Amino acid sequence: MTELYIDGQPVAFPEKMTLKIKKQNPLITKNGTFSLDLNLSLNEINNAKLYKHIDRLHFNSDFKGRKALLIANNRVFLNGTEAIQKNTDRSVQIQLLSGNSELNYFIGSDRYISELNLGQEPELTDSYLNSVLGKRYPEVHFTPAKVRIDDTIYNDDITVGSSTAYTFKNTRIQPYLAGMVHRIITGLGYSIVSNELVGDEAMCSLYFLNNIDSREYNKMLPGWKAKEFLEECEKFFNITFDISEHDKSVRILKCTSDSRFGTEIINNIIDEYERSYEAEKSEINYHNVMYDFPSNTSYKYYDIAPEILAKADVKTFDTYAQLSSFLEVTTQEWIPESKATGYLESLTLFYCKEFDTLYIIEPYDYIISEGYETGQATWYYLRPINRFKKIETDPDADFVSLKFVPAQFHNYPTGNMWFFATSSCPYQSDKLDAEKEETDIRKYIEKGVTLFDSKKKSVCIAFYSGLKDVTGSIVPVHLSSIDYLIDSPYCNSVVDEKRWTLRLDGPYGLHQRYYQVNSRYDDSKEYVIRFITNKIYDQRAEFLINNRLFVCKELEYTILNDGVHPIVTGTFFAVK
Repeated sequence: MTELYIDGQPVAFPEKMTLKIKKQNPLITKNGTFSLDLNLSLNEINNAKLYKHIDRLHFNSDFKGRKALLIANNRVFLNGTEAIQKNTDRSVQIQLLSGNSELNYFIGSDRYISELNLGQEPELTDSYLNSVLGKRYPEVHFTPAKVRIDDTIYNDDITVGSSTAYTFKNTRIQPYLAGMVHRIITGLGYSIVSNELVGDEAMCSLYFLNNIDSREYNKMLPGWKAKEFLEECEKFFNITFDISEHDKSVRILKCTSDSRFGTEIINNIIDEYERSYEAEKSEINYHNVMYDFPSNTSYKYYDIAPEILAKADVKTFDTYAQLSSFLEVTTQEWIPESKATGYLESLTLFYCKEFDTLYIIEPYDYIISEGYETGQATWYYLRPINRFKKIETDPDADFVSLKFVPAQFHNYPTGNMWFFATSSCPYQSDKLDAEKEETDIRKYIEKGVTLFDSKKKSVCIAFYSGLKDVTGSIVPVHLSSIDYLIDSPYCNSVVDEKRWTLRLDGPYGLHQRYYQVNSRYDDSKEYVIRFITNKIYDQRAEFLINNRLFVCKELEYTILNDGVHPIVTGTFFAVK
């Protein structure tokens, strides 16, 4: 027998009902369990009561997000949410959603982050900021890292380099990406029971630059909708949100993790056939990856087109020491003018195998006002370039385009050589200006009011690298980074021992660490297998079929008036 309850009220099924339920593997498709369309007659008294006044204009607010419980063969088959597709005066068409499909429905496509209640931080006193400094997600959800956005430096620490507590000015919270994911998921009414990002110190140290003067987290991402932000996080981190079909709990899983859902044995095979497979748009592969960089000049040096590099005269060195010796680089990382000028207006680039980095000689205007040494106003240094170039492993595949991009870095003179290292900070050039508060209503009438979400904020990211001993500072300093090479003309040969980087390519790049195409199974060919069973399987498990191991993409069940049909259609990929 099959029963359906909407908000606890029984539903009358049509006669000879055939309802398809698809249980998809969220580790592959990002979806969960959902039904195909179910048509219900409003001539049935139970349905008429349940969908009373659905023809009225305001029905969306009255009928959205109601609880759905489907019972078949005396057990719960689906526990989730009803989604109304369309209706007439005689019938209503609904869909049943559970797990990841339910989350996709709740966040929808039009709900801005600013509409959610994501909580806020307490007053940003020096005492509180010092207690947060040095900590990462999940212990805290933001860092008071120093950043520059347009012409303003935020969280500037006027006692930097001293052993005393820091004194901050122009304070703004810099939210951790993982912290925003946490707050949005819980803000949607879910609880996070496990999170595999927590074990990854680098990913827990990524924050995005913010200049908005608010302590409320729903104000941090103007123009971003909850759905698109979570989808970008899934893409950037290569994670999936595994939603329980029994309660509103979430496990955040890395897609590269090994299977943790056991192995099921399938017998009673009816038939099997294989077909070539092209990934759906909702599925992500990482054969080719690139950043969707803004168009400003600095970012042109982050990813240089191959046809431009083909025109360069590249001089290659095995080690940075050899490169430094060739250019007579000083202990302060400067290149003598006599050596630098010969390469300034030329096609020459320098490649260091040790750091897997391409360099160009760059002038830097600087006048020291106190201490150490004085001299030339323009100095020269090796500027790393092309570090965040796209990676392409399959010319026939589309590119995965990452909307979260490495921040630029701003270097500014401090007037004191001791603090060279601390004068470098992440930089973003497209500030979202707060609307000026007018005192004359005529101004608003004539110009209108700018809506908070009318312009989408660019998400520029950096690692909070922690307390570091660096060249050019007499004490350890708190640094941010986008690469294992520190972004400062004064210490660009300093290598972070953890090798954190936002590079896509190379042995420490995101592609190697996080975006490896799943080699456990062949995703170019899928197997459609029909079998007989009275069991409801976990589609996230591995399946042993005819002595061959598969991962499941989807299980399709058929629900009849008298229960679950015993024939199940599964779609699988073969494990290599």
